[in-house]
Amino acid sequence: MFASEIEIRTAGMDLIAERGIAAHYSGKISWLNAIREWQEEFVGNMSSREFVETVTRDLLGSRVFVFTPRGEIKNLPMGATVINYAYMIHIEIGNKMIAAKVNGNLVSPTHSLANAEVVEIITYNVS
Repeated sequence: MFASEIEIRTAGMDLIAERGIAAHYSGKISWLNAIREWQEEFVGNMSSREFVETVTRDLLGSRVFVFTPRGEIKNLPMGATVINYAYMIHIEIGNKMIAAKVNGNLVSPTHSLANAEVVEIITYNVS
């Protein structure tokens, strides 16, 4: 019997998987230069905190960062569910998922993840 594995990923996930994180952000260098120019233009109009919050929201706003039960950080697209998380960990985890806990509470498989949540996938074992 031969084992097979299928991965489903977005174009961005594929770029990171095939070429690494640097390839994903290489096109954003000009964007970072634009932010620097924008900061120089708006100096005095907003506090440092407001500027950092604005840049963080613009740069990371399309991602959600969650924790595994062991404290590892996992990076998923905004709107990702616990099902997406399970398959991101490993295809077998996704295939064997029977329930999920977020911050210690059972949630629906379609629960949308939010930043800083602790996600635990409950699986079944076939003997």
